[in-house]
Amino acid sequence: MKNGKSLVLIAVALLVFAGQGVFAAEITQGLGGTLSIAGLQYIPSPAVPGQYIDVWFTIQNSKFDATEIQCQLEPQYPFSLDTNEQAGRFIGNLGAGQNVVLKYKVRVDTNAVLGDNKLALSCKTGTSDLVKAELAVSVQTQAKSLAVGSIMLSNELEPGSNAILSIQLKNEASIPLRDVSVKLDLTGSDVPFVPLEGSTEKRISLLGGKASETLNYKISALATAEPKAYKIPLQISYKDDLGNAYTLDDTVGVIISAKPSLEAYVEESKILRDNTGGMILVKVVNSGLSEAKFLNIKALDTPTVRVVEPRAYYVGSLASDDFETIEYKLFVSGAGDRGVMPVVFSYRDANNNQYEQEAAIEFKLYSDAEISQLQLEPSRGMDWLLVIVLIAIAFLAYKFALKKHFNLKF
Repeated sequence: MKNGKSLVLIAVALLVFAGQGVFAAEITQGLGGTLSIAGLQYIPSPAVPGQYIDVWFTIQNSKFDATEIQCQLEPQYPFSLDTNEQAGRFIGNLGAGQNVVLKYKVRVDTNAVLGDNKLALSCKTGTSDLVKAELAVSVQTQAKSLAVGSIMLSNELEPGSNAILSIQLKNEASIPLRDVSVKLDLTGSDVPFVPLEGSTEKRISLLGGKASETLNYKISALATAEPKAYKIPLQISYKDDLGNAYTLDDTVGVIISAKPSLEAYVEESKILRDNTGGMILVKVVNSGLSEAKFLNIKALDTPTVRVVEPRAYYVGSLASDDFETIEYKLFVSGAGDRGVMPVVFSYRDANNNQYEQEAAIEFKLYSDAEISQLQLEPSRGMDWLLVIVLIAIAFLAYKFALKKHFNLKF
């Protein structure tokens, strides 16, 4: 029963491992046809340079009892064991039909040559010579050993402007990669960029293990491009030392920026002279290429100009090439020939970058002579004429009333 149970366990293990895509190594018989060793499995398969693999060997005794069985793993380059992993294992006795499975954690050197490499295990009993089995371990690079590193623009990219887009490629494997091709796909309708110099596909003939290289693309943003973040498809293909071909689809993020540009000036002023109050109409203009969002305007007092209302004014969104008018009520005292009202703009651009901008809104004040000369107010002579006319009318009315009451003749 024990013999049958052992054979069943081995069969089940082999079926499970086979389902995981691994295979048994060459089996070496020895010790008078009694003891045999088989390399059962290694995971992960294939092995990757610079990483570990778990290796299983099965030792089976088929006929006669075997005593004092000892086994020794014999790792050769590119394989090695850490100091806490024992190469020698003492099994002891195995009866006829019994087996035992040994597991080892094996390191694969970072500079391992791709292809099949042998990993050997030797065993002996207390009275026999060594018997050896070799497990063929396939060492290959990872399919995604090539990665996109840093992505940089030479300058801030605005609609209609140019920049150098630098893309860093990193070989994360310890082995070189060949025939690396990197294509920047600018054909999509939602990608507002055009190439300026050379092709959008660049090649690297050899990229060494753990090495990196930067590719530069000169691009221009369309003048009609909306300021925001864009994803550019990146198509990468390469080969490893064994000639295995790999492809990688990635994306590159590029931001088009455009800062709003706010200006403010007085469109109309009812304050003509110093030491008076009145209204000024201020126009706020966005002459930039981007919308100003969450725009808030705060008016400040000075020693000569006091803001009556409004001190704070919320605009909200102010589109490019648009304006907003605000009516301020002020009082001016001791300002001379020029009034100044400071304001602070707080807003965000299309990419939610926050800005704070100061501006000084100026308005002209005049002397009485200048007001008269420029006819900024109705003439005072006209006022006196109006007074004389009113006096004359009042006199005539009074005279008419006396005449009617006393029946007098004048």
